[in-house]
Amino acid sequence: MGRDESEEECQDRRARDRRARDVHRAYDRHRRASDALDRHRRDADDKRREADDWRAEDRKLEEDRRRAAEDLRRRRAEDRRGRAEDVEVEDPGETKAPPHPPYDKRARDRRDADDRRRRASGRRDADDRRRAEDEPPPFEGKPEVGKGPPAMDEAAVKATVAKAIAERDQEHRLALEAREFVRPIVGSLPMALDTASEIYKAACKARGISINDVHPSAYRALLDMHRQVSANMPTAHRIAQDTSADRGFNERFPEVGRVIVQG
Repeated sequence: MGRDESEEECQDRRARDRRARDVHRAYDRHRRASDALDRHRRDADDKRREADDWRAEDRKLEEDRRRAAEDLRRRRAEDRRGRAEDVEVEDPGETKAPPHPPYDKRARDRRDADDRRRRASGRRDADDRRRAEDEPPPFEGKPEVGKGPPAMDEAAVKATVAKAIAERDQEHRLALEAREFVRPIVGSLPMALDTASEIYKAACKARGISINDVHPSAYRALLDMHRQVSANMPTAHRIAQDTSADRGFNERFPEVGRVIVQG
């Protein structure tokens, strides 16, 4: 049989457990810090490689510009020597120095602008080469660069715009006709209803005409029939009459839901 722990043994055991927990927590902190440091170093290495590639490309472009400048100076010197020799041949007794070209600030600005454009183009080409290296392997449905849908010419664009304007004008005209048609029946409707079908639909609902399973092209015909029936009904008050006379419009005309008006 076991024996009970003494107070000293209990404190020792608790101290050992606490030290074990502290060691485990310290190990976890060390592992998380090591992982974070490794991730940071990997990211730094990637950024350093990208910067090295950019600097290498920049050095190459700078070297090209330096060689072009040296070639320009050499050819200008050769041209000056050639002109001096031509002057000596024409007049051996008198040697004239080749005239200096006049200072032209606009020409210098143009040369500087050309140099900047060349450097920018070189950087863009370098970026394109780096992106090309990241191009994924071919797969089904992969989009091809530069092979999109053909651009529309000016005539096609004008034709499309004209067609859209004509359709919009037609919708506005039909909506205006619908407002004028339903005004004697239900009065003025809200301006938020901007299409003919919405106006006819609102008028049918206002007059209690059921439009379930009815094509929108038949709304105007329903309203027209309702107006004719309402105009033919007597206006005098009836004291007693059969209940069948008070049936609704749809009950009196059950086949009206099948009517489709074609444009």
